[in-house]
Amino acid sequence: MNLFWSSPTGDMKELLMILGIIFILALIVSIVRRCILPGILVFSILGNIVVWLSLGSRLYTFYEIEYVRDITRFFWPILNIFLLGGWFYWRKKR
Repeated sequence: MNLFWSSPTGDMKELLMILGIIFILALIVSIVRRCILPGILVFSILGNIVVWLSLGSRLYTFYEIEYVRDITRFFWPILNIFLLGGWFYWRKKR
């Protein structure tokens, strides 16, 4: 199962474009909130969702980056949980 166009190159282009849009959105959130932590949190969670949706495509085996698939499955969600916990702790302390 492929993400968008049934080619790893098209999948990679689309994935990078969406991650670029998410980065711009996270940058806007950081500027509006005048704090970098909300922007990091937005980028991490939305980026994880987008990359998680692309796990079924062939682009990881085509570009030989299977480690990104493993990081997305196992490490990144735990990182998001710690970021959310840190965010709520920091907000409560303020």
